[in-house]
Amino acid sequence: MSARSRLATKRKNARNITSSVENQSDSVNELNPTSSKRPKIVTEKRLRRYRASMTIGIYDRIEHALNQRLYLLAITKSSKE
Repeated sequence: MSARSRLATKRKNARNITSSVENQSDSVNELNPTSSKRPKIVTEKRLRRYRASMTIGIYDRIEHALNQRLYLLAITKSSKE
C-alpha cells in the first residue's frame, strides 16, 4: 500500500467519524432545544514574577523616550471661543 493511498483512507475514516459525531450532537439538540450554554469557568492564571527593578530593555526604552525632542507641527483649535 502506498503512502498516498494510506493517507486517503485515513481521511475517509476521519470524515466518517466526524460525520457520525455531528449526527449525534444534532439529535441531542433536537431533544433539548431550549438548553443554554453553560458559563465558562475561568481558572486562575499564574501571576508573573515580581521584579523589584525594571528590566534593562524597559529602562532603555524609557530613557530613549525622555531624551527625544518633540516638534510642534501645527495647532488646531477644537472649539470656537
